[in-house]
Amino acid sequence: MGGILVGHCPFRATINESLGTAYLSFQNNRCFVDDGCFIDIAMTIMPNPKFPREKVTTIAYSMAFVLGENRDRDWIVRYEYEKEVRRERILPARSHIHVNAANEAYEKFARSRDPGYSFDRLHFPSFRVSVEQFLAWMVGELSIPTQCERQEALSRLTESHLKFVIEKRTHFG
Repeated sequence: MGGILVGHCPFRATINESLGTAYLSFQNNRCFVDDGCFIDIAMTIMPNPKFPREKVTTIAYSMAFVLGENRDRDWIVRYEYEKEVRRERILPARSHIHVNAANEAYEKFARSRDPGYSFDRLHFPSFRVSVEQFLAWMVGELSIPTQCERQEALSRLTESHLKFVIEKRTHFG
């Protein structure tokens, strides 16, 4: 799938042999794409239990659109997925979205709740989102520059996503 977005963003892998997992992220924790826009993608994978020599399984991921220098403060939207639901958490949904926004009416409502999460800490349930879907959203709706024509980039991302869905048999929204 290389060669779609402008820029070069190498990944790094950190192997945890005791857990049998690998943590993948950008070498600088994020990828600069355009005019103060960054993509922050990190995922934990392991060998697929049924086909350990042929496939990997995603254990968790986080994909964020960041608009500014401070990734902890300047993120706009973040998609997250956890394969296992932790017992200490009744919720959130395994797949969810965080939106870095504020809403006065919600904040007033939340003050009387226990727990009263701030808007940016809410877990909006979603389907699993593939990396291709996330990048296509950025290209299609945020006009992130691409190395090829925009429509070609969107077609390539769609083709890659559909191939993954068919081969993986994963249900995405």
